[in-house]
Amino acid sequence: MAIKESGTFVKLKNPYTFGVPVRGEGNFFGREEELQLIFDTLENVPRGQKQDMVVLGPRRIGKSSLLYRLVDLLTPSKDFVPVYVDIQNIKPRKTRLLFLKILQKIKEGYEQKNLVGELPSFSTLESERIPGDLEFFALDEDLSRLNNTIATRNLPRLVLMFDEVELLVEFGGQDTLDWFRSLIQNLLYTIFIVAGSERLYSLTQDYGSPFYNIFKTIELRSLTTDAARKLITVPAATVGLEISSSDINKILEYAGNNPYFIQGICHYLVESLNQKHQYRAYSEDVNQVIQKAADDFSAQFNYIWGGISQVQRTVLYLLAKRMNPQTIDALMADLPQFEDLVQSRHEEQKIFEDLVEQQILKIENGIYYSFIIPLFANWIRSKVDDETIVKPVTLHIEGITDLNTRTRLRRDLYQLFTDSDLDILVFDHFPTVYDRFGRGMGKDEKIALLLDYVVRVDQIDKLSDLLEEFKQTRQVERTARPTIFISYSHKDEMEKDVLLSHLSVLQSAGLINLWSDDRIGPGTDWEVEIRQAIARAKVAILHITADFLTSDFILDKQIPTLLERYSHDDLTVMPVIAKPCAWETVDWLRKMEVRPRNGKPIWREGGRYADEELAKITEEIAAIVRNF
Repeated sequence: MAIKESGTFVKLKNPYTFGVPVRGEGNFFGREEELQLIFDTLENVPRGQKQDMVVLGPRRIGKSSLLYRLVDLLTPSKDFVPVYVDIQNIKPRKTRLLFLKILQKIKEGYEQKNLVGELPSFSTLESERIPGDLEFFALDEDLSRLNNTIATRNLPRLVLMFDEVELLVEFGGQDTLDWFRSLIQNLLYTIFIVAGSERLYSLTQDYGSPFYNIFKTIELRSLTTDAARKLITVPAATVGLEISSSDINKILEYAGNNPYFIQGICHYLVESLNQKHQYRAYSEDVNQVIQKAADDFSAQFNYIWGGISQVQRTVLYLLAKRMNPQTIDALMADLPQFEDLVQSRHEEQKIFEDLVEQQILKIENGIYYSFIIPLFANWIRSKVDDETIVKPVTLHIEGITDLNTRTRLRRDLYQLFTDSDLDILVFDHFPTVYDRFGRGMGKDEKIALLLDYVVRVDQIDKLSDLLEEFKQTRQVERTARPTIFISYSHKDEMEKDVLLSHLSVLQSAGLINLWSDDRIGPGTDWEVEIRQAIARAKVAILHITADFLTSDFILDKQIPTLLERYSHDDLTVMPVIAKPCAWETVDWLRKMEVRPRNGKPIWREGGRYADEELAKITEEIAAIVRNF
């Protein structure tokens, strides 16, 4: 607390910091509901089972602070070992550094509980001995041994937290995301808690994403009013800052109960009071700081503004000018040209829904829209003018951009890119657009947002060059990596997925391309896709079960072609006996060398030996493809 002496002003120590995660019990406020949900999930799921979780929310909402708080709360527990890994701080973006950091943090976590001596040795930590193409495989083996050790020695379960997890894509693209999903699924004694922005939400909802449908969602929004108030009053009391209840309410209103902006306003308020030699904040002091916020927080607001579409900017501009909640119809009346930008009432509604999902707007009484953070509306009013909005809208409508070029780009983006590939392209080359991919945003909407951006900033040529480079790169990859074709019965989907998880280690290492028919998208001629996949395959794995051996489609459409290529030494065929079945009665199969080599089914004795056998098959595939 500042020492107040007669005639002498002692500067207030500034207890408010923003832009960095909050650490320590005395500095963390609120999130009781979210923390309780996480603890209930951890405690209610028995050993050997798991429920992984994802913490979602916009930038600066407090995701990292929540993870740090979890570490503090879980550290005394005898049942869990919390480990926090910040992906953003691992530089350069090398898989070797990522893997070293993960294992080092795990060792530190168990060391805090005096259990490091119970852990198995980790070959990855002797990284100079691991060839680059086996880094994924080595880490998988290390973590598999750790998983078995936790199970057999009854060690506390590992709670592995990854912050900014969507940045894993920078460590190897889609293959790294595929590997991470495999890791999550296979480590039954490790609970993963990952955190990220709205971009991560899109990954969890995209059917084609490795993150689809594997997490329980914990969504962070603004603080409760009680927690937000404590974020002001508790630090203020420690330094002797005096501020009235009405002025606290004003700060909370303009900050929208957002912890970042609350801390920021209060930080600048203390600076202002020190300059004025005051211990008490008066209403005019608070008003001055709020008015100046358009400049103080300009970087954050520019980030939001730069990442949204021109149509969304128009909506926010019109709403900011009105200065109070508005209906859609009332806003549309302010700019008649806006009607030419949207094709239907449904599209109009979707624009507003996306802004609500991004936690920029809120809706009241089902029809009235307003800013969650009124400071942002202030910034728009001070930094954006009619010319900035009306001119781009008019040019857009007039079609100043060559329509044929735009149509070609849209077609190429849609045909060449999966959702995940599109995300990687935009992440690498148009990060402003990437950060604004909205929750649940479909491929069409992502492409529209990207095209709107490249038109606006005159980067159409850049995008065209990237698409051409992508075409050439993909062709080289297809030629360089041997394709492994998986033939299986859909009734054995679960066992097939475990096989794919093991083989994904090789795909992540850049050794193979995996292909199974679950890669075929809707509306595609799947028989043609399967024939083409068989034609380019170097290895075919036959997932042998009774359902496989009685499938008319497999026996009539796949096996004849596979055996023909096999007879000409053009294809390696590896039958894998997955479940007990009368495979030895099948003439063509009886003549082939099966795996496991003793012919015993992989999924015997409740799958007790499945991972061991599948790891051997994976190693054999690795040896085969290195000889191609």
